[in-house]
Amino acid sequence: EDAATGRLSPAPQLPRRQPSTPGGLEGAEVLPPPPLVPASGLAVSRLVLPLQLRGPVLLDGESLRVPLATADAELVAQLDRGLQAVRESGGCRSVVLSNSYVNWPVLLFPSVHRAGAFREWVMRAVHFNALQQVFRSATGAGELLSLKPRLGGRSVHLRVMFSLGGQGGVATAAEGVEQLLLALREHFHDMKIISLGAAAAASH
Repeated sequence: EDAATGRLSPAPQLPRRQPSTPGGLEGAEVLPPPPLVPASGLAVSRLVLPLQLRGPVLLDGESLRVPLATADAELVAQLDRGLQAVRESGGCRSVVLSNSYVNWPVLLFPSVHRAGAFREWVMRAVHFNALQQVFRSATGAGELLSLKPRLGGRSVHLRVMFSLGGQGGVATAAEGVEQLLLALREHFHDMKIISLGAAAAASH
């Protein structure tokens, strides 16, 4: 406190400490944290994790680095031992069993009975084949793989699984799902679309 003015003096600026993280990142540049913008609720702080590139690991004949965000030195050591074992054994190979996307739109009906009727209608093969044509027309090369409705009272969470044939992206997927829901609403006029959801990759 300043005796002359009675005001609090500003806190002294402490020297910034260089990070010392597992994996030889001592002396790395310290970047200022981004502004704290709460997405929802009351944000009180932020958590910063060091991002490292470990490896390399030999995958399908290509040497790759593995990103790892952690401050756990033991976890880093375990990963390094595993990557070394894979590398010294000649590397590893991968195979794609399926390449698809999943979207979870949320629908609302005036009653549980109507939600159940919607589920029965969607599960019929003849209706699914018609919806496949709608999705294919909307996306060009997209293919509707499955529809699995899950009831929660009057609401239905519709699991839409599809592929885009190696073409298109998020916009194409959104267009296909939107046209699919519009086609469903032609048969269920009392159906309300609460959320279109967002496509997520489901490859394995």
